[in-house]
Amino acid sequence: MASPRIPAVTANLMLDAGIGSLANSGKLRIYNGAQPLSGGGAIGAQQLLAEFNMAADAFPGAAGGVLTANAITAAVGLIAGNATWYRLTKSDGTTVLIDGSVGLEVDNPDVIIDDVAIDVGEPVAVTSFKITMPLA
Repeated sequence: MASPRIPAVTANLMLDAGIGSLANSGKLRIYNGAQPLSGGGAIGAQQLLAEFNMAADAFPGAAGGVLTANAITAAVGLIAGNATWYRLTKSDGTTVLIDGSVGLEVDNPDVIIDDVAIDVGEPVAVTSFKITMPLA
C-alpha cells in the first residue's frame, strides 16, 4: 500500500489556510519542560517563559511547503528557564494552531531564538520561525 504524498502546491495551501492566516496578530509562547505529546495538549508543569505578539500579517504565503514568519518584535523574559518548545495561538490566545521546537540555530528547530536561557526582564529575540510540511 502506497503512503500519502503531498505535493508542494497542496502543502502551501494547507499551511496558508490552516496556520498562516489564522496566526495574524496571534501569540507565540515559549515554554520550558517537555512539549505535550499532542498538538494543543494540556500544559502541566511547563512554564511560560516569554510571549511574543505575531504581526498583523504573521506569515507571507508558503513556498515549497515552508511557512516563514514575518519579523517578530522582541519580548522580555517572564520567568527564568530554558526554552524547549513553543505554542502558536490565534489572537484570542486560546485556539492552538501548532506546537513545536525551540532552540538555537545549530539545533535546527522550528523557532530559533537568540538564547535558550531566558532570564526575567531580559530581552528575548526570535531570529527565525519556520513551519515545514513534509513533501514527497
